[in-house]
Amino acid sequence: MSVSILKNNIATPQFAAAIQSAIRGGIGEIPGHWRAWIEESQNSIAWTIKIDGPNGFQWEHEFFGQEQTPEFIEREIKEVLTRGTPRSPGSRQNAVSRKNQGRRTPRPGK
Repeated sequence: MSVSILKNNIATPQFAAAIQSAIRGGIGEIPGHWRAWIEESQNSIAWTIKIDGPNGFQWEHEFFGQEQTPEFIEREIKEVLTRGTPRSPGSRQNAVSRKNQGRRTPRPGK
């Protein structure tokens, strides 16, 4: 298992490192190469985390307010990877992650 963090622009270095660790912890020991992007938008209070993994897995989630903790983020990622269903309504996951078919739903305006 390898996890590459390709982008992390969370302004506070200690918190940025904690979120990276949460992503790695959420993925755990699942085999394959994983890539993650963490974006703190200047135009929004949300953090967006995108993860690509083996077999075409793609997941994206916008985290707001109380969701913006390493513990919550790690739990959310574990939930998606073990059950295939996010607990929060802000998640997008394509069918490729579980059925090896389908395409990622594009974000509005993109």
